Amino acid sequence: MRRVPLCWMLLGVSRMSFPLIPNTLVSNSRERLPQRVGQILDIQGPRAYWRKGFWENPSKINRREIILSGAEVQVLRAILIDDEQPALDILRVFLEQDGRLEVAGSYRRAKDALDEAGGLKPDVAFIDIEMTAMNGLELAEKLIARIDDIEIVFTTAFDKYALDAFKYTALHYILKPLTPEAVWEAVNRLYRRKGKGTGNAERETPAAGSSGAAKNSTLVRLFGGFRIQGPNGSPVHWRTAKTKELFAFLVLRGGSFVSKWDILDSLWPDSDEERAHTNLYTTVYKLRKALREASADIAIEQSMENYGIRMGDSVWVDAEELKKLALSASPLDNEAADRHRAVLHSYEGELLAGWDSLWCVSEQEKFAQRFRSLSLRLAVFELERGRLDDAEPVARKLLEQMPLDEEANGMLLTIYARKKDRVSFLRHYERMSKLFESELGLSPQPSIRKLYEKMMEAAP
Repeated sequence: MRRVPLCWMLLGVSRMSFPLIPNTLVSNSRERLPQRVGQILDIQGPRAYWRKGFWENPSKINRREIILSGAEVQVLRAILIDDEQPALDILRVFLEQDGRLEVAGSYRRAKDALDEAGGLKPDVAFIDIEMTAMNGLELAEKLIARIDDIEIVFTTAFDKYALDAFKYTALHYILKPLTPEAVWEAVNRLYRRKGKGTGNAERETPAAGSSGAAKNSTLVRLFGGFRIQGPNGSPVHWRTAKTKELFAFLVLRGGSFVSKWDILDSLWPDSDEERAHTNLYTTVYKLRKALREASADIAIEQSMENYGIRMGDSVWVDAEELKKLALSASPLDNEAADRHRAVLHSYEGELLAGWDSLWCVSEQEKFAQRFRSLSLRLAVFELERGRLDDAEPVARKLLEQMPLDEEANGMLLTIYARKKDRVSFLRHYERMSKLFESELGLSPQPSIRKLYEKMMEAAP
């Protein structure tokens, strides 16, 4: 029997239970780290984060130096500049989940960032290029002139600025929409350029103790189609369409085992029993082989006549993130609103767009309603707090997916009315009225009509 050290017996756990517990945790002499049971550094795939309770607010790390498994890490400082609040929120969430940068400031106006950057002395600035008043390239030039050794990461929806960006020796150039792995790679580059390794975020292999990094992560995107990216960005090669379909079917079951009979009825409803069984066994074999060849941390498991999928911590699934958030009963506050924005940002269209299997149509409806519910919840939250510029893009994205949704149309019109943006209000009302008439043969509901009349009465 293995002898357990006394200190671990007192804690009621064995060290074997926590292979990721750092050997040593060191803070500067002015501030001792809190001592609590279970306060361990938790690294999960491309989204390394400090578990709540270790540091209550990961954005307040304050340049502590810590030692993780013998490798010294210094938390560097960053400022974020983008004239769109949702983009700032998403970037902040990804950086805080990564855990290696302290967000010292977040700005929607370039001038505000320029005024405060000198006092903050950031190590890196994440800058959107297309901004009003002062574009990102001009801002980068001024920051470089004022702050020694500052690094620049450009974030933009356009690739046409790449050559201009690298004239400023840009550290990285990230195309929107932002992803956790792109942010992870930017932080890795920053630490390498600063001569600090990669902040202990990368390991030689998963066996070295990490549950994965960006280069060892697998990204599964089911919104807007079907895309899976294996470690190091390698694609997964599917030998048949049914192999891909079985993978998606099991992923959407969230790790639960599924009866083989449910699988046969869903994927091969028109085949006789013997033929369906043969197809299932062949498809499972091909699926396992495809995942193995891609080195993905995903395994197909079998228990009696049931099949399931096991995904490691280095696997990120967009649909699973949205599902977890939709099923969460926690109240909405500013921190939760940031999380909502980040998850809704990953919704790039209908689940498995273009697929028409009966089981798939059912899942598409469920996830569409989850997206709708989360979007309206966030829009109402921002509207109630008077943050109209934050509520508007949420309502607009919902309408891009569901243009006939009356509640979403009413929400956007309400936002325009409160902003006293009469031009946008009338333009959207006219477009909506024509769409409702042509598609549904209906007029706008009374509440929307009343809002329109009120706007017309207020006209000069």
